[in-house]
Amino acid sequence: MSEIAPLSCTYYLDYFEYLLAFVQQQYGPLLSERETDFLRRFRALSEKGRCLYVR
Repeated sequence: MSEIAPLSCTYYLDYFEYLLAFVQQQYGPLLSERETDFLRRFRALSEKGRCLYVR
């Protein structure tokens, strides 16, 4: 049986940021001011802060 490779420490963050980028690209004009503000504030966090938020 093959071993499963361990996930990177930023696995959840990587995919959450991928999702945010997709949503902003596809639906950016439809986002509310509150949602746009969330994206801005989230991206301003340190990597460790973003990881903590996502986990």
